[in-house]
Amino acid sequence: MFEKLMNNPIIKRYSFSLFRRNSIIVASIIYISLIMLINTITFLYFVANMQSNTPIDVQKLAMTAYPWMLGLSVILLWGMASITPANIIFSQITKGSYDFFEILPLSGRTKATGLLIGTNLIYYPLAAISIILTIQYGMLGGVGPIQQLNILLLFLFGGLFCNTLSVLLCVSSTNLNKKQSKIGTNKNGSIVGIIILALVFGIPIIGALSDSKQGINELLELKWNFYSFKISAILFISLAALYFAGWNFTGAARKLQDKTLPMFTRGGAVKYLISLQFILFGFFFNYLFRDSIEMSRFAGAFAIVLFFIMLAIYLATRRNKKRIIQSIDRIAITEKKPMSVTILKIVNISNISEALILFTVWAIPALIFAITSGYSINSIIIHFCTFAIFTILAASCSEFYILFKDSKWKYHFLITLFFFVYQGGIFLGGILSRSGDLLIFSFPGYIILMFPGNLTEKISNIQRIQALIFNAFIAFALFGCVISFYTMLWQKIIADFKLKKVIDEEKSKKKEETQSE
Repeated sequence: MFEKLMNNPIIKRYSFSLFRRNSIIVASIIYISLIMLINTITFLYFVANMQSNTPIDVQKLAMTAYPWMLGLSVILLWGMASITPANIIFSQITKGSYDFFEILPLSGRTKATGLLIGTNLIYYPLAAISIILTIQYGMLGGVGPIQQLNILLLFLFGGLFCNTLSVLLCVSSTNLNKKQSKIGTNKNGSIVGIIILALVFGIPIIGALSDSKQGINELLELKWNFYSFKISAILFISLAALYFAGWNFTGAARKLQDKTLPMFTRGGAVKYLISLQFILFGFFFNYLFRDSIEMSRFAGAFAIVLFFIMLAIYLATRRNKKRIIQSIDRIAITEKKPMSVTILKIVNISNISEALILFTVWAIPALIFAITSGYSINSIIIHFCTFAIFTILAASCSEFYILFKDSKWKYHFLITLFFFVYQGGIFLGGILSRSGDLLIFSFPGYIILMFPGNLTEKISNIQRIQALIFNAFIAFALFGCVISFYTMLWQKIIADFKLKKVIDEEKSKKKEETQSE
């Protein structure tokens, strides 16, 4: 396994540059200086707070240094090891050398592994030394082996999640031209920085607060309800980080294989949403059958959060126009009657089918939550129909954007403007006038009116149905336009394919006649 990793061309490339003598000397001096500084500050802090003429308690001294070493390990493994591949990718984009990296005859997984390990050949060994010192301080402080193992898993899996997330965010923004890449570098670099900083300073604060053996034990013994059993909170976070790190790596590998590919396949997007809902659903399983106003509010909020997560997954897994045309070409080659264009075929090759599948996956647990939390049947039907209509509306506008993104007629800007003016304008008008009658016609306003309040009391089911019919009319009008555009595109591709087939047959006949003569 180790030999296979070291034979990775990208790891070899960075090993030559990172393992130069000057680089190793500088990194070692900085790291040793940090270790000495941490130990010196810890010792001085401990001595300053201890009573005079008392012997030094080694166990307390070790537990005082423990959170500091914990913080250094997090900064190296979660912070620096995540920022380094991001900086290298963005520097390649701005210098124009990323195109050469893309055409390397390597698989996406090989490239992703090379970026993760090759660019961090300095930080991973230093982080390993820090973790060993942290474990040693924990042993001197009396932290048990099981607790040390939990902390080790949290650092390793949490670091893996941060590193893979950083690479995924970077490679997802590389389908830009050089001028846009410089803008994208600052934008996406800020996103990566915010996420990494939040993760870097999260655990050290917890560790700093737990500056005693008792505090660390209480943190590690914290358990959460997950379905009908209890699970260690730290262990659960570690396993969840490992699981989502695998998805991050898969998405990064697909983007490195071909930047036009979405992060996940359709099946992968469904599995991702199901697994995410299963995890979140497990925490609130014990609260399902409590009929109360608080529970109904919570159920609605939980379903709405999952709905927007579902939309985010859909937007991240859409296929572009090139991929859709390739699907039509495949149908033209394999099917006996490719000219028989049906709405079902068009919906299937478009991204709308994926939106409808993801909506169905979201609707099942949301429906269970709604029924068990005391919502009436009428409210459930109206709510789910409204969410379905908004899904069709958002998917149709998204499909318009994909169809006309590369066209000289910038229709995708018009449809984007229409969507935000239609939804945002009505919403702002309702908020400013505090009119529930207007607010209910926008989806954000409808979400607000789902929860009890002064405006909610004035809204009847008849008004909700009227708003539903109005939005359904717009959504299905856009849906019909998308279907008509796809029909014309389909017929054009099939006609070109048929013409090409006739030309090829004529060429083959002329070739046979020439050979016979």
